[in-house]
Amino acid sequence: MLDAGLREILTKGVPSGEIEPRAAGAWLASTLAEESGGSIRLSEPAPEVLMIGAVVPRN
Repeated sequence: MLDAGLREILTKGVPSGEIEPRAAGAWLASTLAEESGGSIRLSEPAPEVLMIGAVVPRN
């Protein structure tokens, strides 16, 4: 399951402070999507399904 901290990093970027090692991948994905003009999209929390996608513009 995706906890609230990782969900926040994926959707809003890094909160002030340091990144925990387990959150580094989420931070990297969020940063890469944002730098290319895109964003990360997440499904609502559900017990059996988690969908994560990236929306990036074509250049």
